[in-house]
Amino acid sequence: MTDTTNVSTRAESGRWRMLLLTMFCYLFFYTGRHNFGWATHQLADTLGISFEKVGWISFAMLAGYAFGQLVNGLLADRLSPRHMILTGGILSVLANICISFSSSFTVILVLWGLNGYFQSMAWAPGSRIIANWWHNGNRGLAYGLYTMSAGLSSVVTYVFSILLVQDNWRNVFRVPVLFLAVAVVIFFIFVKNAPPGAAALILQPAINRTRKTRSR
Repeated sequence: MTDTTNVSTRAESGRWRMLLLTMFCYLFFYTGRHNFGWATHQLADTLGISFEKVGWISFAMLAGYAFGQLVNGLLADRLSPRHMILTGGILSVLANICISFSSSFTVILVLWGLNGYFQSMAWAPGSRIIANWWHNGNRGLAYGLYTMSAGLSSVVTYVFSILLVQDNWRNVFRVPVLFLAVAVVIFFIFVKNAPPGAAALILQPAINRTRKTRSR
């Protein structure tokens, strides 16, 4: 009975740890996406462009994000969620920093569109991790907390941006995403895609699909 209790306690502790680490990581993802709105006025003045063109930059990110959600939602069932989130986070950081050094409308338009795709590499893979660890009940609670981290991410971005935009719009694309870089590294080091012993079960659907494809 004691051994069973200890195993149950470790499992409960493990899934809460994975949830909180995933929430912590996503808490900083919006720093690489919701920062744009705070920089628009100074960006338009610096580049000498109209707000219509600023709107196209914003549209490019949303288009990339929407397309990426579809693609990465499918990939999250086939690839490692940890690697996807790390890759998306680091690429988003790089895109933001490159934008901070650019004075070209076209370059910023392309980079911000790509950033939308990079940002979409977090939500579905994170949901996959939570589903793997919370398959035995209380999944609604887990997803509720995960969604809460998205809301808090907006608050974090608001605080960073309102402090930095008064100095220079370029800093809005440089400083906040450094926290995202740290968060995704910590996430990658400590989070596991699934509980020990569950990997084979989780990968089985993908293995079955591969076998069916080869048999045709």
